[in-house]
Amino acid sequence: MKILVMSCDKNEDLFSLYYYCMEKYWPTHPEIIYSTETVINPYYKTIPCYKKSWGLRMREALGQIDDDVILLTLDDIFIREPMDIRNEAFIQTLMSNKKIGFINLEGLYYDSTAEYNEWCDYFDVETAYYKASVMLNVFRKDCLYQLANNVDPWKFEFQQPSKDYIYLITKKPAMNFGKNKETECLWGIVGGKWTTECLKFFAKEGINIEYNKRGIKWNK
Repeated sequence: MKILVMSCDKNEDLFSLYYYCMEKYWPTHPEIIYSTETVINPYYKTIPCYKKSWGLRMREALGQIDDDVILLTLDDIFIREPMDIRNEAFIQTLMSNKKIGFINLEGLYYDSTAEYNEWCDYFDVETAYYKASVMLNVFRKDCLYQLANNVDPWKFEFQQPSKDYIYLITKKPAMNFGKNKETECLWGIVGGKWTTECLKFFAKEGINIEYNKRGIKWNK
């Protein structure tokens, strides 16, 4: 499994923060690969692809990744707690089943009592509002490549994945990235602005964010 982080040049200020969180809370993580337009991330391998759409940049990156399983995420999804290595092992085991197109790791039921043998459930993509998530989702590369056409992130999530695969979603988040029952915030940046929840997290980590440039967005 490889981790593909879809980023962009204007989010260069997030590179060091993403690195801090991953190396502290998931130091044994798989190889991380960034997709940008022109800027090179000094912390991880970067595949720049200038003057192409978000989806076509993803395809460019996928063409250079030698792995059949891709954890797709965004540059403002900051892991907040140590990654449970049992989750990582279970993901790898599930994805060894070639019939699985993706496993959405965001969590659907918030079932904190779920055992590992009932950790996932089938995801009815035909009736789901968002068909495929870009926030935290493990894809079969062929399935991801099919969805990564000439689209932006929002259109990507509304596309109907191939019926050649089955799809799963975790009953609880596979890792803590800020999503919980109390907050509506599911990521660090909303509309180009910092969320207060994310700023509070980094403050607890002893990291002061210069938020004046971006500004601050709503958050419970």
